[in-house]
Amino acid sequence: MFETFNYIFLERSISTNMEIKNIKEKFKFKNSIALLSKVQTGGKGRSNNKWYSNDGDLTCSFLVNQKFKLDNLGQLNILMSVSIIQALKKIYKKLNFKLKWPNDIYLNEKKIGGILIETNIKKNRINYLIVGVGINIISSPNNLNYETTKLSEFSKNLEPKKIFFSITDYIFKNINDWEENGFSFYKKTWLKNSKDLGKEILIRKDNKFFNGKFLKIDDNGSLMIKTKNENLLVFPFGEVI
Repeated sequence: MFETFNYIFLERSISTNMEIKNIKEKFKFKNSIALLSKVQTGGKGRSNNKWYSNDGDLTCSFLVNQKFKLDNLGQLNILMSVSIIQALKKIYKKLNFKLKWPNDIYLNEKKIGGILIETNIKKNRINYLIVGVGINIISSPNNLNYETTKLSEFSKNLEPKKIFFSITDYIFKNINDWEENGFSFYKKTWLKNSKDLGKEILIRKDNKFFNGKFLKIDDNGSLMIKTKNENLLVFPFGEVI
């Protein structure tokens, strides 16, 4: 059974994922860690993209100090995305957050947040898992090749720490539930909140591009599309453009 997190709060960090990993390794932490930083100066998104944030935005990471089967990484990725959107919907009940595969968060067709998952793998098992989360609360970049938005455009309830604690609660609850009851709920919940299900999408994987209709997520957490030639393609990894 997954045990609860130890909390760490920082005024400033370069990267919360890097900071939480360094803390674990330096101090030999045996418990899981939830880390919140007021300011992050060098955060990363997927594909080593820079994650822009300011004081007042949410920048945090969670180190789940537990061993998992490597085959469960896709399911864990979906579970974490579901945990984030559950936490946001609990606080902002009137806002229609959506998920973009594999782990981007959208609001009104604009990106508002993202998740970066890193793993420590030994002997073909996940030794521990790091989940970095960034949410635009008071600022959003405008120099990217996609549109972004921020929570301050929709609400006056702008408390990063409140969101952080809510995410922590859902990750804790959901890992224990997943271990006992399996993946079905998280798969269904992710698909229910998908922004692209049933639509034509473009996927980039290993610098190659594939397009087709987004059919579903399989029981491993992989994305499935049907091409114009009626071929079914399965993507454990990749990025929807």
